[in-house]
Amino acid sequence: MANVIELSPSRNQRLETLNALGSHADLQLPHFVESPCNFELNGKIFQSSDRKIIVNAKSGQDVNVVKKGYKLSKQSDALETNDEGIITQSQFPYHEGLQTVERLLVESSFDLTDVSRIIKTSDNGGKFIASYTLPAHNIDLGNGDITNMEVNFYNSTDGSWSWTLFIGGHRMMCANGMLMIDPITLYRSRHTPQLNPEHAKAKTAEAINKFLVEGEKWANWKKDRITDRQAIKLIADVLSLKIPNDEDPFIFKDSKKALANQSFQNLCNQWVEEKNTLGDNKWALFNALTHWSTHGQVRKEGTLIETRDRREQSIIKTLNKHQWSKAA
Repeated sequence: MANVIELSPSRNQRLETLNALGSHADLQLPHFVESPCNFELNGKIFQSSDRKIIVNAKSGQDVNVVKKGYKLSKQSDALETNDEGIITQSQFPYHEGLQTVERLLVESSFDLTDVSRIIKTSDNGGKFIASYTLPAHNIDLGNGDITNMEVNFYNSTDGSWSWTLFIGGHRMMCANGMLMIDPITLYRSRHTPQLNPEHAKAKTAEAINKFLVEGEKWANWKKDRITDRQAIKLIADVLSLKIPNDEDPFIFKDSKKALANQSFQNLCNQWVEEKNTLGDNKWALFNALTHWSTHGQVRKEGTLIETRDRREQSIIKTLNKHQWSKAA
């Protein structure tokens, strides 16, 4: 059911494969400079003695206010001149993070054959995601329903995310980002972690096994029937829409409150579409939810990454608690 290529390429082959993705310098990732933190009090301008501002060097926009001793990265090579004529050193936390992630991939147990890399930023460079899709590690549920493993690197300069590396999936039929209901986290740290090759190899081997276990769970979900009423209740719960205990979900679906919530309407329509393709089961409902988290519209331009993360966390929270177990 779930396929993993057994003959793992050598370390040098993994290195060559990643190098073929292109230089990090060509990615034009955001970089940052520091600026004094000034504030006004009684009509006078003062400079904070214990705070500084992190500024996107390209846009000139503020990203975060941090303590004076805070360092975004160890790399500070290029010099920048800010609007006040002060020369500061640029910091490259995302370059540094990518280097660490790809060193880990080189030392890992992963098969990187045909690996691809996608980079996304949002919130003026405050949030950053790098996703590596590994087709050699996949879950095949039959009839072309294949999900490839994804290694996702999250980081931020606006303080919203710590340095995080975790496993997800990329479903080929619909390009949904697939969630691991039991998270497979490789690393989570406030700062760029130190890399131990043997530890990296052990952690990634464990991640491969956990990914396959998740695939077994998905296969079982195809056998677990879901009624329309149960689907409506779960969708409402994901969106924090409360259905009165004595109200029929079908009646709630046509209420003013439900009709005014576009996400609810879109999710219900997506459930019907997935159900017609995959059957009235948990797998279909799960794919309706991940379609919404991956492809659903966002209200504010430039917040796609933050919105997707918030939606995914809501799905995981709901499915891990009472509502998902009740839907079976």
